[in-house]
Amino acid sequence: MAFSQSIGKAQTPAMCQFCEESPDIKWKCINCELFLCQRCCSKIHSKIKASMEHEIINVKDLEMVDFATSVRKVDLENMVCKIHDKQKCFVFCKDCKEPSCSKCLIETHKLHDYKDLDEEYKEIIFEMEELIKQFEANLKFISNEKKQLQKKLSDGDNNFQETKLKTSYKNLKQNGSQLKLS
Repeated sequence: MAFSQSIGKAQTPAMCQFCEESPDIKWKCINCELFLCQRCCSKIHSKIKASMEHEIINVKDLEMVDFATSVRKVDLENMVCKIHDKQKCFVFCKDCKEPSCSKCLIETHKLHDYKDLDEEYKEIIFEMEELIKQFEANLKFISNEKKQLQKKLSDGDNNFQETKLKTSYKNLKQNGSQLKLS
């Protein structure tokens, strides 16, 4: 995927990822993770039954949307089983740590412990948000430590330069008085 246009700190694809023709990217579908031009967003993507409930955000607002909410949103009600085509998953197998359909429950996950998909999804999002908070706190700490180390380095360099100048001046002065004595 080529990147060329810059919006704030983020970059957007050079072409609409839907029509692959328009370079005028205006929207991002959080669910599909696609960058869209105005025409594709309003005339095509929003008209498709499966994507009518998708969350679309303006690329200008991309920086303001926090990571946890911009992560691909899963359509839990229409989650299709990876093993059994056209079967919808409705529970989460805690033993195998994967979504399961009715056929999976009978075949693969017999006598396993289950959990509601919504519950598991909310827990995962909560854990992710907590990890992001930890990461941001660590990032602030590391940034502060970096500033302190840079200041110490700068102070040390300044001290070295001053000492070097004083030593040079002292040597010049001593050499000058030795020249007068000779």
